[in-house]
Amino acid sequence: MFYTHNTRWLTAIGFSSALLAGCGSGSSGQMPADTRDYVAPPIIGGSNSSSSTSTPPSTEWTKGSYKPSTTFANYCAAPRSGVNPYTEKPYPDEQGTVVHENHFLRSWSDESYLWYDELPDLDPNNFASPFVYFDLLKTLELSPSGKEKDHFHGYEDEVAGDQLNATGEKVGYGLELVFNEDSLEFHVAYVEDNSPASAVNIQRGMRIAAINGSELPPQTETEYRRAITALHFPEVGDENTIVFETLSGGRITHKLEAAAVEVSPVYLSKTLSTPYGKVGYMMVNSFRPSELIPQLIDNINGFNQSGIEDLILDLRYNGGGYGEYASMLAYMTAGEDATAGEDYAIYQFNDKLQDQNQPLEFISEIKINSNTTIQLPSLNLPKVYVLSTPGTCSASEQYINGLRGIGIEVVLIGQTTCGKPYGFSGRAVNCGTRYFSIDLQTANGQGFGNYIDGFEPSSDADMHGAKVQGCKVDDNLASELGATSDPLISAALFYRENSRCPSSTSFAQKPSAASITGGQIMQPFGQRILRVKQ
Repeated sequence: MFYTHNTRWLTAIGFSSALLAGCGSGSSGQMPADTRDYVAPPIIGGSNSSSSTSTPPSTEWTKGSYKPSTTFANYCAAPRSGVNPYTEKPYPDEQGTVVHENHFLRSWSDESYLWYDELPDLDPNNFASPFVYFDLLKTLELSPSGKEKDHFHGYEDEVAGDQLNATGEKVGYGLELVFNEDSLEFHVAYVEDNSPASAVNIQRGMRIAAINGSELPPQTETEYRRAITALHFPEVGDENTIVFETLSGGRITHKLEAAAVEVSPVYLSKTLSTPYGKVGYMMVNSFRPSELIPQLIDNINGFNQSGIEDLILDLRYNGGGYGEYASMLAYMTAGEDATAGEDYAIYQFNDKLQDQNQPLEFISEIKINSNTTIQLPSLNLPKVYVLSTPGTCSASEQYINGLRGIGIEVVLIGQTTCGKPYGFSGRAVNCGTRYFSIDLQTANGQGFGNYIDGFEPSSDADMHGAKVQGCKVDDNLASELGATSDPLISAALFYRENSRCPSSTSFAQKPSAASITGGQIMQPFGQRILRVKQ
């Protein structure tokens, strides 16, 4: 599995790791100790005793000496009992301690972390939280541009992640937010249908002005933690009073009750009629929920029936998901002739796990059951227009890279993508938490994977580099998604007709606080590529 998190928005606020290390964790809605990654709080509830009579292993630490991670796996400070409602498998937890959980993370990182030789060896006995300890198990090296090589370290509630995978549901209000690094403000990027937010007509571009009486942007660490907990980690039935500022500057107040909201991975799809033929437009916001595949099939079939000549694929808020799902969409874009016998991606592990290096093909069919296989439809296009922002990450970037690896022209319209040619196999699951510790790098079939600083729209493109032919255009939350007046869609249509970028004055708009140049989509389960276990 391939996942990511970007934490620049928290750094911009100026909260240090040391300050955040004091945050509590648990199933009561509090933030986990490492709040630098906006992920669901790990489950530490359940029974405090285990029916198992096994003896926990010794927690003695010897610098440079590592026992297998399996030695410490499932020995938990607060073991759960019962069955995972989404996998229907019993929880494997046994009574242990926080130090056992720390030892698991230390050993697993030494075995599997892509840059294991750049990790410190810290005594697990000195840390009272596995999340604080895990936060330190990452490289501090920098990319060529000077940013952290690994700024995707994170974790999620195991069951919450399984819920999203199995049902396509996420607990919340149906709000997807962006964080503006310049103004330190939260704005609504889009609203899920049939959600608490849509029921009260919350609109794209609105600013979160206050939560439960506290004005935003937050001025202190405590205010920040409360705001993030209320916005991203509510439990079903939790109520929070949120003040929204409209684009006209007015304010509206709503008490929203959190619910299990069905996520629509294909958020918008339509056929645009232009003087130069029909263009398909599809906004895909996640490569994760299984509901994505039937939605993609339906929409690709619809585009074929409409007779589209080109495709605008909107990935501006797509933070990732399953690499296999992105591979399917790449096949549906390019078709059989272009992809036959070609590798979509190549997964590369550290030098201890070279036997696990393997290619991922362009997936052209899916198996429904042991007797039924469905051939995926395709558009057979030699070119695709991709809309991007810094929230375009991981599996979305892999889609761009995979198609370029077989000579399909990608025209990138928007902003430089997040820069994540790395992933997670999903094996580091322990005591109710799924840890995202980079253990693989991805490249395309030509071997290119050096886009750590993102894919950049450029007139000076290189099919084997990180500069992609296209236009730099800022996203603007005052524009309507899917409308031809949207700056990104408008630029894509202009480029299609003129083979060049429009002048910057073509998008001159009244300055708006909703402009999100450099903004980050804030999806707790976003920015990931997931690799299906073999």
